[in-house]
Amino acid sequence: MKDNIKNIIFDLGGVILNLDISATTKAFVALADHAEADLEGLKTEPAYLKLETGEYDTRQFCQAVQKHYSRPPADQQVIDAWNTMVLDIPKERLDFLLELKKKYRTFLFSNTNEIHVLHYNAYLKRQYGVNDLQPYFEKLYYSHVMHLAKPDPASFEYLLKDSGLLAGETLFVDDTLANVEAASKMGIRGFHLNPPMKLIDLKGMVL
Repeated sequence: MKDNIKNIIFDLGGVILNLDISATTKAFVALADHAEADLEGLKTEPAYLKLETGEYDTRQFCQAVQKHYSRPPADQQVIDAWNTMVLDIPKERLDFLLELKKKYRTFLFSNTNEIHVLHYNAYLKRQYGVNDLQPYFEKLYYSHVMHLAKPDPASFEYLLKDSGLLAGETLFVDDTLANVEAASKMGIRGFHLNPPMKLIDLKGMVL
């Protein structure tokens, strides 16, 4: 894998950041304990996709969720429920990223949103004394800022052009197969970090 690789692009959730998406599902259900709610409608609500591409801001996202409840929860309740999926970032992963940064140009490319970014940045400040993930990468690419999300080929095209990367010299690591396949079609070397494999397991392959 080391041959000809000069750049590595990392996904965030499920690769660097631990996630439990089911926790958010349970949290939204819990908000309906004392009110009627169209939870099936909430599951198919495209609000989170619009949040991740920056089409919705936090307030618009909350409003989209609230319309599914007969007694709408407060904005902060929606935000707290949405953030329950965000868990921790083990220190060994951050240390590994710093090692890689000495050898490769490294980038973060995450389908994320302003709510989660604020939440895990606060976690990083509390836990590790850093304001965000910038110290671990050359540049951060967030879908809600780019207004583009994986697996859209345009998102990969944007990143390659913006940072002046050659696809054939670039490795992309993601836990979602569709994203890896999309990157591979662009000529990027894709690596599917399939659970139970962890980010640190790549150490022998890239160092």
